[in-house]
Amino acid sequence: MTATHDRTVPAAIRLWVDSATDPARLPELREGLAPDVEFDFAGIRRTGADAVLEQLAGAPRGRLAVVPWRLIDRGSGKYTVRFANEDGTPMPSPGGPMAAMDFNLRLDAEGRIALISPSPIHSEPADLIPGLAAGQKFPAATLPDFEGAPVAIIDEAATVNVVVFTSNACPWARGWHDRLQDVVREYTPRGVHFVQVNPNDAAISAPDAAEVSRQRVADGEFASAYVSDDAQGLARRVGARHTPEVFVLDGAGVVVYHGAIDANMEQPELRANWLRDALDEVLAGAEPSLSATPLVGCTIKWSM
Repeated sequence: MTATHDRTVPAAIRLWVDSATDPARLPELREGLAPDVEFDFAGIRRTGADAVLEQLAGAPRGRLAVVPWRLIDRGSGKYTVRFANEDGTPMPSPGGPMAAMDFNLRLDAEGRIALISPSPIHSEPADLIPGLAAGQKFPAATLPDFEGAPVAIIDEAATVNVVVFTSNACPWARGWHDRLQDVVREYTPRGVHFVQVNPNDAAISAPDAAEVSRQRVADGEFASAYVSDDAQGLARRVGARHTPEVFVLDGAGVVVYHGAIDANMEQPELRANWLRDALDEVLAGAEPSLSATPLVGCTIKWSM
């Protein structure tokens, strides 16, 4: 474990690093947190020491134990704790390769942590293209479901096709899951063809093993075909990077919407409105007024 100017690391940040590398020390972090500390990461926001500690308890913190770290002082009480090789090259860790993990921290006037904002940067395959945008053709493909039966990703007889990259363990995929299945059930009778695709390497993400996916299907958790992209060929060809990630295609197989299901997986009242609006407009013969939205979710677990 290394740090820049180790003796000048603020006490609260030292507690943070200790808790990030050793999950058993997480309770010690409380004394370094401001009572109104905020956690902000990819649409997940928590306020207050209890809520933040509960959120952190569910994170895979032990992965960072083997990764070097350094402290970057950004001035005005702002710091970044960077877990990575000094040159930013990938640093293997349990659970898969990670190029860098930044934790942006802000201290209050008493030296306590007032803000925690993680920024993970994962390694990507060299042949991963930019994500397909509106106006680009989505490639035809056939992938197996978890019983081995081939499934066409695009149904040429459908009015609209929807391809969703998802997974079993990702909290964002799970958070949006029920909303997505509601959309599938409501729009399939209207001529929309849905396929949900798991692109994760199960050697890195054990919950994405075929037997887990097979059981979820058997339990009735999916309202459409759920298929395996275990070779990750489709994900690479379309530039998918997250779970969940949605592509809506018109009758010609051209992307008309690429983005998230709605603005916040923690707000079920949104009812997948970004996806619903895109489908309603395409079914009405119009182009979606919103063709791209910010992607929020877990990164795909790539076979490197």
